[in-house]
Amino acid sequence: MNIKQLVVVLMMVVIPVLPLFAQDKHPIDKAEDVCISKNSTTAGMVNCSNEARKKWDAEMNKYYKLLMGVLDKKGQDKLRESQLAWLKFRDAEFESIENMYHQMATMYIPIRSGDRMDIVKQRALQLKSYYEGSKEYYEELKNSK
Repeated sequence: MNIKQLVVVLMMVVIPVLPLFAQDKHPIDKAEDVCISKNSTTAGMVNCSNEARKKWDAEMNKYYKLLMGVLDKKGQDKLRESQLAWLKFRDAEFESIENMYHQMATMYIPIRSGDRMDIVKQRALQLKSYYEGSKEYYEELKNSK
């Protein structure tokens, strides 16, 4: 394979995945990064992650309410059931994280806090994705009638 062929092959592989790396960070993640850059002590990082977790929790609640507003009755019931189950999962996961990290060195304190934040963040992003998909579906359904 000559250099031109190699370049073409690399471009065919690299160019399609570039958008995945170019995605902007969510504003909550950016704010957490700025916060940590200003105070990278253990306590500072924990405070930054805890603040980010609160913001992700608000984001999750926002999309939960928006999703409830577009779903039909059965969908609302299932979402409510799912969210209650997720809250139990979250609480159990937080306990598990606490157990795993509580006897480890100080450096694990921010990791523990970050793990908790990630759990809430993932649910918020999941509900956002559900909302965006459902909203489009129900708008199309309404417009077709």
